[in-house]
Amino acid sequence: MHTRAVLSRSSLVLAGLFLAGCATSVDMSDLRARVDNDESRLHKLQSQLGSSGGDQLNSQIADMEARLDRQKARLESLRGRLDTIDHRIDQLRGQIASAPAPQPSTQPAPAPGGTTPLAAPVPGAPQGGSPGENAKSIYSQAMRDYQSGHFTLAQKEFAEVISRYPSSYLAGSAQFWIGQSLFYSKNYKDAIDAYNQLIQKYPESGKKADAFYKRAMSYELMGDKTQAIHYYKKILEVFPAENDLDEKAKRRIKNLE
Repeated sequence: MHTRAVLSRSSLVLAGLFLAGCATSVDMSDLRARVDNDESRLHKLQSQLGSSGGDQLNSQIADMEARLDRQKARLESLRGRLDTIDHRIDQLRGQIASAPAPQPSTQPAPAPGGTTPLAAPVPGAPQGGSPGENAKSIYSQAMRDYQSGHFTLAQKEFAEVISRYPSSYLAGSAQFWIGQSLFYSKNYKDAIDAYNQLIQKYPESGKKADAFYKRAMSYELMGDKTQAIHYYKKILEVFPAENDLDEKAKRRIKNLE
């Protein structure tokens, strides 16, 4: 009965977090579109300034740059919220996956005299410090370091999860966060390698679509427009049902072409 209650609560919380993650993702998509639009307007203003100048235009550009800074700060905040939700979803999935199946009640019959004999300990029951718990502990510490901006340390800890517990349900997610740690360290070349490893080694990972997108974005930030467009278009081929992701990819393609 206790196991059923835990599974029920975990499933409800997981559903709630999934919906919250969707809402945050939509917020990020909307804000990203505004940032793209404002950056386009800023470039036009800067072009006008180059040809005509003027204090009024300078003021408009300064205001636009301040607005972009605020939007990008909010985008980072939303990204942090989404990372936290993703981490909690990973934890709950693990709890559901590792929870023992509900067993039928086998309450022993009362012994003579009305007393119930004590249940014997279950042979082989985990006594703490299991591989699953250890992997979760390292992963949680890595996520805390990642969210604190300690990307190099987080990268090493996520790599430790994979090397020590390659069959853990957290291994695929750890590989994704290695890529993210490298991405936010602006090491885009190695980030691409990390995303490729996730795509190849963990094809069933829930982070696969995000890895496709961040790979394309890494090429874009490296200045390789040809590869960036190629991989953004690849997203449209591989994930035709991922509407939000497809819209983001289409916007990036439009900006690059």
